[in-house]
Amino acid sequence: MAIVGVGEVGHHLAKVCKFHGMNVAAMSRSLTPEEGRKRGYDEVFGREDLRDVAGRADAIVLCVPHTPQTEGMIDRDIIQAIRPTSVLINIARGKVIDEPAMIDALRSGSIGLAALDVTAVEPLPDDSPLWDLPNVMISPHSASTVKEENERITDIFIHNMNCMLDGHEENMRNLFDMKGMY
Repeated sequence: MAIVGVGEVGHHLAKVCKFHGMNVAAMSRSLTPEEGRKRGYDEVFGREDLRDVAGRADAIVLCVPHTPQTEGMIDRDIIQAIRPTSVLINIARGKVIDEPAMIDALRSGSIGLAALDVTAVEPLPDDSPLWDLPNVMISPHSASTVKEENERITDIFIHNMNCMLDGHEENMRNLFDMKGMY
């Protein structure tokens, strides 16, 4: 399993995968291999190694935010590296994938299956070829709609607001790092 983006969602996914006996390769901008091993990952890799890891993985799960750096991250070159027996799962954002390149790969069978919770255009247009491909599963952008989501978001907001009011910003959780975006 290759997990692209090991923030909160990616890390939880990795724990589930490890519980089921999978080897987990985690792509991170900041984790060192030593830190990754402490978190339970079998391998930590950077974006420069994404093509190689995508070519070895049985499944690739995208969990990164949509930023200028991640837009089109899964480009034609990465897609061509994915094996015909592999699964590409996108629970990130649709624009992280070069969708026309993915459609070509799905049509030719060079990707075994794509499970898409998100697409480049949402809602997915009726005339999108993704609807008719037998090796595509589409869900209605619902990966994040778990029952407890609003409660968790509220808890994080209140925690962070209290940290800010008390002058303890260093204890805030789930901060979005905008450094290097612009």
